[in-house]
Amino acid sequence: QKKANQVVYDFSLKRAVIEVDRDADRRWSFATDKMKLAEDKDEVAPNSAPLEEVYMFANDGENHTNNVKQLEEMKKALEDGSAPPEAAKIKKMLDGFKIPAAGEEFAVQLPRKLID
Repeated sequence: QKKANQVVYDFSLKRAVIEVDRDADRRWSFATDKMKLAEDKDEVAPNSAPLEEVYMFANDGENHTNNVKQLEEMKKALEDGSAPPEAAKIKKMLDGFKIPAAGEEFAVQLPRKLID
């Protein structure tokens, strides 16, 4: 006998409800379409992961000093003439951003992809 004839499959119906997230399918389809269109135009595709998460930064003593230095360096790099045109949006966002005082809670909402 052939091996395929020896295997017994169970095709009986089961009493179970399987949820299919159609919204996720639609979002995935929409995101891939946008990515393909952007790729055809030689543009950068938008981030398709809308999920954001709060990220807590250490903000005590030396960490506070490092956070302030990092923010200043980022602002300085964005003012440089070699920064890409898209950097204007980031610069505008960072202009109103300040690191809280040392010891205070420092949380930023970031896309989950960036954290992982």
